[in-house]
Amino acid sequence: MVKLFSPLKYAFEDQEFEILNSIKVFSIAMIVLGNTFYFIFNGPVRNLEDSSEWFDSTIFSFILMADLQSDIFFFITAFTWSYQMLKTF
Repeated sequence: MVKLFSPLKYAFEDQEFEILNSIKVFSIAMIVLGNTFYFIFNGPVRNLEDSSEWFDSTIFSFILMADLQSDIFFFITAFTWSYQMLKTF
């Protein structure tokens, strides 16, 4: 647990990828949140007035873009993996 949160977790040349890892974590959280809302709205909805207010809000538009977050996650993962492989070989 200490190694997980220590600032010296990466080597000096790999520290620039910490921001990409944080973007990947944010993307995973948005994917889980978006899939949760997609699952809820596929079932019977009791409060149609509240759901129409949700669809009109700007913050909910980020939840509706959860399918695009999966593309961002896969792109960043492929980029970091290919960089590490090119650096290794």
